[in-house]
Amino acid sequence: GGAALYPRHGVRWFAAMWVVFFLASLWFGEALGIRGQVVVNLGVIFLGGSVLILRRYGLDVRETLQLHAPHPRVWPAVLVGVPSFLLLVTGLAEVVNTYVFPVPDSMVEAFAEDLTGGLPAWQLVFFITVMPGVLEEIAFRGVLFTGLRQRMRPWMAVLARGAIFGFF
Repeated sequence: GGAALYPRHGVRWFAAMWVVFFLASLWFGEALGIRGQVVVNLGVIFLGGSVLILRRYGLDVRETLQLHAPHPRVWPAVLVGVPSFLLLVTGLAEVVNTYVFPVPDSMVEAFAEDLTGGLPAWQLVFFITVMPGVLEEIAFRGVLFTGLRQRMRPWMAVLARGAIFGFF
């Protein structure tokens, strides 16, 4: 039992989490607004489901979530890579928006207004960037990947995790 069973049951847990995620969005999405959806989807479903899995199977939190200091050589790569990637993605988005799939400015403005829903900037940053960045990583890169990598070859586990994340 315990942690030894989790690799066999992990995908089932995430299938159940997807059903709850889908039904919550379908039934309550409009009524909750952006803040409510983020709190329910990320806080309750992703974080709550992950904590439930960790407790149910007695998984070591430090090992499962890979909580260790990165190697010092990683920091220069991050300091160079993040701004470079941001510039690349911004340029690619401009090319796509200009030549491939132009979106009218009025549509972009309406989407931005609908997305923000009058949230202050600090709440928008917290609900749209910080919470997903942390809570999705806990659920998918930590809990789900732990179960998958014990059952599959590393490259298959990475592809399966990416597919499941994409499905969400």
